[in-house]
Amino acid sequence: MKKKVIIFGCQEIGVNIIDFLIKKKEIEISLVVTYDLPLDITYQYKNVSDFCKKNKIRYTKFSSSNNSLIKDIKIINPDLIVACYFRKIISKEIIGLTKNIINLHPSYLPYYRGPVPTAWAILNNEKYAGFTIHEIDNGIDTGKIIKQKKISISKNDTGYTLYKKVMNLGYKMFKENFDIII
Repeated sequence: MKKKVIIFGCQEIGVNIIDFLIKKKEIEISLVVTYDLPLDITYQYKNVSDFCKKNKIRYTKFSSSNNSLIKDIKIINPDLIVACYFRKIISKEIIGLTKNIINLHPSYLPYYRGPVPTAWAILNNEKYAGFTIHEIDNGIDTGKIIKQKKISISKNDTGYTLYKKVMNLGYKMFKENFDIII
């Protein structure tokens, strides 16, 4: 029987994770939850909605009114929910709908919880950045760490170049640790 997965995702890492999972015979992507980020067009990031349309994957746009989303998740009864660069708070009610809900976060937690951690690492003259795969709990990026890895920040890195390096690292980590995650 296929494992049912719901993705909460945005940007290129969201597209890459979905693309990776649709090739897994043992996985069914039951739903993708996304929202539009205006800077995606500026930076020419891949768009999750467009990818889902092209590949005939069911998706919905996230809103602060989660009633229909909660009903959908209850019906799906997912084996796993994966949040990848989803910069919205996932409600406690949604978190409680599955035993397995993880986040792909572009920092070396516990440092730089919340949004745009790579920019903060650059602004604070850090020597390292990183990526963390962790369980989601009721806090902000506070769940049990599954895997994480550090990378050096070069003198020439900008917020954008560091973001790209960290997101590529995160995608690679997800693929390498997929069996542990699932």
